[in-house]
Amino acid sequence: MRTYKELQEEKLRLEAVLATKRMMIQADIKELHDEVAPISHALATASHLFSRDKHNPLLNAGVNFVSDVILKKAILKRAGWITKMVVPFLVKNYSSHLINKDLKENKINFLQRLGDRLKK
Repeated sequence: MRTYKELQEEKLRLEAVLATKRMMIQADIKELHDEVAPISHALATASHLFSRDKHNPLLNAGVNFVSDVILKKAILKRAGWITKMVVPFLVKNYSSHLINKDLKENKINFLQRLGDRLKK
C-alpha cells in the first residue's frame, strides 16, 4: 500500500510528465505545419489558376477584354487552337486573383493614409 504522501508525489510527477508530453506534441504539430506550408502555398497558387475571383465582375470583364485582345490577337496569333484556349483561361483566372489582391491591399493602404491625414 502507498501512503497519501507517496500518492501526492506520484500525482505531481505524472502532471510534470503530462506537461512535457503536451509541449512535445505542440512542437511536433508546429513542425508539421511548417513542413506542410510550402505544399499548401503551392496548392493555393494552383487553385488560382483554375478558379476565378468573382468579387469584382467589372474588373473581371476588363481582364477578359485585355487578355482576349493582347493574348489571343497579338501574342498567340500564330499559336494552335488549344494554346489559344488554355493560356488565356489560365491567365484570366490567375490575374483576377492577383488584381483583386492588389486592390484590397491598396484600399487598406489608402484608408490608412486617409486616417493618418485626418488625425493630423
